[in-house]
Amino acid sequence: MFAPVRQPLSLRPTFSPGLIASAAVVSVMFAATAFVFPPLVERFGLTTAQVGLYSTVQVAAFSIASFGAGRLLRTSRAILVLSALALVVANFMSGLAPGFTELVAMRGLAGLAAGTINWIAWAEAARQPAAMGRVAAIGPVAAAAGSIAFAPLIGGFGYESVFFLLAILGGVSLLLPIDVERGTRVGRQVSDSRSNLVLLVAMAGMTLFGSAAFVFIGLHLDGLDAPDWVLSVAMTGNALFGIAGTRVTGRRAWPWFTAVAVSVAMSFVTPFAWLSVLGLWLWGFAFWVTVPKVLRLLEERSDRPGERTGDAQGIMALGRIVGPVTGGGLEAAGGFVLLGAVSALGIAASGAAVGAVERYRSKETGDV
Repeated sequence: MFAPVRQPLSLRPTFSPGLIASAAVVSVMFAATAFVFPPLVERFGLTTAQVGLYSTVQVAAFSIASFGAGRLLRTSRAILVLSALALVVANFMSGLAPGFTELVAMRGLAGLAAGTINWIAWAEAARQPAAMGRVAAIGPVAAAAGSIAFAPLIGGFGYESVFFLLAILGGVSLLLPIDVERGTRVGRQVSDSRSNLVLLVAMAGMTLFGSAAFVFIGLHLDGLDAPDWVLSVAMTGNALFGIAGTRVTGRRAWPWFTAVAVSVAMSFVTPFAWLSVLGLWLWGFAFWVTVPKVLRLLEERSDRPGERTGDAQGIMALGRIVGPVTGGGLEAAGGFVLLGAVSALGIAASGAAVGAVERYRSKETGDV
């Protein structure tokens, strides 16, 4: 599971295997959401909107940790170890949860731990903005590996086995060498760049409308009578194409927002499973071109490296909080066609905002 993430380890000597492994577990955890939704609906008799609470609570806690840790804490080995241990406990207890309420509570704890781990990983990466694409590759690499395992695990041992696997992987990460550079507390003193604020709002919009659709892809394919293996192929391809996307350093970010919007429409508006799969593959590629590029734009107007790392992760998480609830409501109102159409338009609008910032900065520097 952790073998494919060796490449990002060459980023810098202090970017330790334990930190990489912990960040990979976080990525695997979020990739599992689409796989566990269908069995949760069946097990507990939930509606699409109700099962979305799982993701909402998990990501809300992730957002709180991202904002809070970035403002109040200093990166350190002790914080990483405690967070990784809390993630192990939360995942293990999720596998033992007797009801949906208990499961959601454990996902809240998992979100807090995951948000702190993710903040530390990106804070380390922010010290070398040019290498962010390589660090971003951790996410899709880990998600690809997880996507291969989830469907067989759930089919053979139930959805609980996914949480036990996450707990085991978290335990392994704690056994690896961990070295985190002690950072400085950001506090409230950040750059007053207004264009950075626009970028943060655009990232929130992209993740809001993206997650509104993405977390329900398993239910959508299930409604198209696609076999279980189709979701595995779709999600694995999404992650593998995402790895390729992290290696692309496009001059502008906004065209890739448009590509994400097109991919969402392909995934949900058409009634063909094969188009949904192709859309999900394009989605992974375009998304992972976009994120490192926007993070670099934030760093360009920051007073010091990593000052907006927690804010960026937190505001993207806020988008993911509202997303599943919004997506569930849209699906209830007009099915997956309405969900896909509204999500695609929202992402395109976010891309337009990023494009406006890029044009403004180009005129300011004369790089037109």
